Amino acid sequence: MSNPVLRLATLAAALLMAVGAPAAHDHDSHLFSAFLSAEADFVSARPGDDDTEMDAVADVIVSHQAGRWRMLGELVLSPDEHEMERAQLGYEVADNTIVWVGRFHQPSSVWNVFFHHGQFLQTSVTRPALEEWEDEHGFLPHHVVGGLVESFIPTSGEDAWRISVAAGLPPRVDGSELKPFVPFKDNKADLTHASLRLEWLPDALGEDVVGIVASHTRMRHEDPLASAPVTLRMAGVFANLGTERLRAVGNLMWLDTRGSTVAPLRFRRHLAAYLQLEAEAAPGITLFARHELLTNVRDSAYLAGLNAPPVRRTIAGARAQIGLRNAVSVELSRSRLHTPLTLREVRLQWSAAFP
Repeated sequence: MSNPVLRLATLAAALLMAVGAPAAHDHDSHLFSAFLSAEADFVSARPGDDDTEMDAVADVIVSHQAGRWRMLGELVLSPDEHEMERAQLGYEVADNTIVWVGRFHQPSSVWNVFFHHGQFLQTSVTRPALEEWEDEHGFLPHHVVGGLVESFIPTSGEDAWRISVAAGLPPRVDGSELKPFVPFKDNKADLTHASLRLEWLPDALGEDVVGIVASHTRMRHEDPLASAPVTLRMAGVFANLGTERLRAVGNLMWLDTRGSTVAPLRFRRHLAAYLQLEAEAAPGITLFARHELLTNVRDSAYLAGLNAPPVRRTIAGARAQIGLRNAVSVELSRSRLHTPLTLREVRLQWSAAFP
């Protein structure tokens, strides 16, 4: 079977049947879900310089609860990647408070806490460059191995607070990408990460949320010419607000990078932001648009080696949901890089959720 999409479909189907089959000890606290997607991407950097890419992904999540114990696993499968993205073991130390250990999405990763790897859960085809995964040219750490505390704090009214605090071992800078920490393989002690996420929910049972995030990360640099680790400090505000027909998701982050480098590169402070607006044009049809920006990219020592993200990017598109479990989306984007190049892309995607 030479077609990678067919290989992925066969693998996903086998996994669905294997994990979804009822076992003798199954009960209501055992949950299984899978998110599948297939995508075509048409890219144009300049007239006559066009490219087409095809991709397919299966995101499988298994969770289990036994008394106060929790387990969460997330496996992502694609033709060129098979990776356990999350593997967490948790214990409910008090009502509404859980302590997790393992590999998780660090709490200052705003978009990814909302939607994780499940393409069907997000309206747009792409995620903001600020929130892109490490192995997809992301320039911020999103996967951490360590400990995470999550607490939900209801008030006397209808609102509530939620707080997440994490500490652990972050990715390292290796070549042109960040590579997440791998237990039992990458154990140097000069890797540290700490992050905080504080959220206010106007309606404890609703989707609306406003919050702040902050993190401090010290990453090892594999370049032998780098005499010191890279230090990355972040602080930001975010919101996910809307009505039944309109929604806005936004994030504003301040980034401070530090380390050793040679001229003309230097470590800089950056401002990164995105705002995505979504509107229901008709039942099952959602229109969306997003604008992103990133400052001080030119001559940035931190970003220069990481396939520097777009300075500006604007996207627009539409998503049609078919029934409860399928959706078809189209997205057009224009990205201006720190070089003279401007990328134009058209993306077509099918996504689904099971069961």
